[in-house]
Amino acid sequence: MKNLAFVVMLAFVVLLGGGMPAVGQDRATQREAAVKAPLTASKTAVDRAAQLRARPWIETIAKEVPPLRNNPGNRMPMIMWHGVGFEVLQPDQIEILKRRGLCQHLQLEELMIPAAKALAEAGVPVILMEGRSDSWPYSLADQLAGPPGDRLPGNRPPGDRPPGDRPPGDWVPGDWVPGDWVPGDWLPGDWAHQFDLTFVPPWFGKEESSQWHGACPHRTEGWAVLERKTQELMQKFKDAGVRVDAVLVDYEGDPYPWPHLFDQLRHCRRCRKELPAEVIHDRSAWRNYCWKQYVTLYDQHFAKPVRDVFPDCLVTNWHVVYSSDAMPVRYFVSDVTLPELQPKYFSATNPIAYASDAAWRNFWNPNDQLTQATVDDFYRREILHQVRSDRRNRALSHALDVRCIPWVARVCRIEGDSGEPVPIMSRKNYRRVLGQLWELGIHGMQVFNPMHEGYEELALLELQDAVAAYDQMLERPHNDDAAP
Repeated sequence: MKNLAFVVMLAFVVLLGGGMPAVGQDRATQREAAVKAPLTASKTAVDRAAQLRARPWIETIAKEVPPLRNNPGNRMPMIMWHGVGFEVLQPDQIEILKRRGLCQHLQLEELMIPAAKALAEAGVPVILMEGRSDSWPYSLADQLAGPPGDRLPGNRPPGDRPPGDRPPGDWVPGDWVPGDWVPGDWLPGDWAHQFDLTFVPPWFGKEESSQWHGACPHRTEGWAVLERKTQELMQKFKDAGVRVDAVLVDYEGDPYPWPHLFDQLRHCRRCRKELPAEVIHDRSAWRNYCWKQYVTLYDQHFAKPVRDVFPDCLVTNWHVVYSSDAMPVRYFVSDVTLPELQPKYFSATNPIAYASDAAWRNFWNPNDQLTQATVDDFYRREILHQVRSDRRNRALSHALDVRCIPWVARVCRIEGDSGEPVPIMSRKNYRRVLGQLWELGIHGMQVFNPMHEGYEELALLELQDAVAAYDQMLERPHNDDAAP
């Protein structure tokens, strides 16, 4: 029995992130050690990782995510980043998700209409979601390209070619003369930066997926194409008898102010000529300009055509929030604030409520006592700040009718395994924080549960925690008008 008790105690300490207890330690000392040794993300065992990857996700959900005890009624279900695919689900599969407050999401494609019909016939909302991180929809302007005109092969600036299609050095400085093309002589790539001949973008010769060739943020011809295509697609769903209830996309590309794009803009001959000087030379001014462009362009050319066809549809995009000069929203992983943002056509906001490793590395005070309790409190503040700040600004703008549907995650590995291991939040307190988000009057959740290699189990744990918190929320009366 003593040996058994020791094994149980050891397992408890290891589970909490502590090491093996020293022989002779009393129980109080062991408990204190466990509390002062915060959790870190554990790698998934090889056989378990293989199981999670091989088994259909719908089966994993059925077997390992407990169903709700409380009836969600007509509440909006949650969607997951790592989901169940886009094939037509059978009624029993839809029911598995429905009983857990979950829903299949589909992509913005006409071929998704049969799957959407299956959801609608089962009484489940049709939710469209997909992600992109590149220079689309600026690049849609390529569909407007005309004849080659007065340009000859080889005399274009680097920015006229797609990223990665040539190594540095295959062009000769001086082979491009400003002014040897006529405005309106449209070619593929005219949306892209026209780089100085001496500037070599960082992706040349590298496999840097995040370092794409940026667009001139004010060259918006491609956005008109997006607007037309979006309206046409929504009309196809409508003509097929399908009502789209929500479009919750994750478009994080241009002109979102990713840091590497500022360096590109500073080396673009066209941007230096056509944009205000402060946008070119001041990173803060550039960031504010791009933030406003990002929200305004998607608002006008994406949210509006969706709602022209489905007026009651919930529409949002990655990190669309309300912000104001009086109460600016702080960025979720760095100490900068967003400019004044008041979308016109977005019917929902999308705060980023992550307990991320990047936030920890940027905001944690190393002089603070490091315990699981202080770690949990740190992440609690970070998660609640994003949603609470957005809500307060919606109240200031008299826009509380605009819903809030945040992305949520207990373990968000933005920087991955680089550097020292980052403490993570305990599941118990994370569930409490998710409950606090519901008390703030959010309308739904997008669960960020990617299946990263080596950390496959986290994709399941994120889902279990979100469903448990959702169930606890259902035990209380829902209040969309919770105090800001």
